[in-house]
Amino acid sequence: MERTRRHLAAAPRAVLAALAFASCALMAPGGGVHAAETPEIMMAMCKARAHDELKVRGPDIDTKYEGQRVDGTHAVNGTAAPEGGKQQTFQCSFNADGSKIIRFVVND
Repeated sequence: MERTRRHLAAAPRAVLAALAFASCALMAPGGGVHAAETPEIMMAMCKARAHDELKVRGPDIDTKYEGQRVDGTHAVNGTAAPEGGKQQTFQCSFNADGSKIIRFVVND
């Protein structure tokens, strides 16, 4: 127990606060883990999907979180602009908690 106290005392307060917040934020009523993803995470997921689908390097892809729709889904729009290639736009639709892409559309 004393060893644990020494390790905790040495840990930065910000790290401990972040861990406490994360553990509380992720616990849903009933004990299950459930949390809405952040816009940043959804943008990263959409960017990775565009990379896979369009075969474009990550640095050539930009995404923007557009918000939550009336039906509860989330919208992320993006542009893939490879150097020397054709620019393409795309859209990712996420489920209500933002954990899964339910639709990926490349615009013509």
